[in-house]
Amino acid sequence: MENACSQQVKSAHQQIKETLGGYESKINSNFESLSASHLAKEGELKWTVGETEGHLTEECRRVKKNLEEFTEAEIAIKYENWEPDLKASEEAQRLEWVAVEPFMEGEYKKFNSNSGAVFLSSEALAAFSHFTYIASDCKFVVCDLQGIRADDYYYLTDPAICSRDQSYGPTDIGVTGINAFFERHECTKICKNFDKPDININYVVKGLQPKTSSTYTFELSTAQNTANRDFRNRKDLPAVSE
Repeated sequence: MENACSQQVKSAHQQIKETLGGYESKINSNFESLSASHLAKEGELKWTVGETEGHLTEECRRVKKNLEEFTEAEIAIKYENWEPDLKASEEAQRLEWVAVEPFMEGEYKKFNSNSGAVFLSSEALAAFSHFTYIASDCKFVVCDLQGIRADDYYYLTDPAICSRDQSYGPTDIGVTGINAFFERHECTKICKNFDKPDININYVVKGLQPKTSSTYTFELSTAQNTANRDFRNRKDLPAVSE
């Protein structure tokens, strides 16, 4: 594994060097403005190899040394089950951390989105999302489910949580997302006896248009944001219009 990872790091490093030619002059000015606290201690540069394409310019700003001085010998590779080095110095712990998950073997699939779209039918996952609403006392729904389906289990990653207090990041679209799930949810034999949401027919708001990608809070309408606030501390849901 170490040899394979080492080759991957070297390959990524070489690709970065080759691709950055056009960026070098712009990057150098950013290097000069970096504060001393961002410089690598004693010349050691630790890298976590991840996606570089599409984030190249931002990653370049994070490099702690001039590109000409950045050599393969300065790459420190750690193999500790992908866990951070908790023994790092106090200064290093103040720097930015990156979370990395293990590679998921198998065919990666998306089962639903946080706007109510359903791409692949799964009784278990549909029931799971329904269950999260009941188990949370009507406070949230876990959706935007994607990952690997094995013979007897699902390995899911990067879900969205739609909650009444919208405390789970930019894909937490609140009551609007909870409504989107239940508007198109068909109970399975697993969840048919679960409680259903109470709908307030006196409060009507336009529903979401389901789409394949995740929906973000900035995409919500004024009426949807208002409904999110109005139903923040309640247990019922607004009625949805087409």
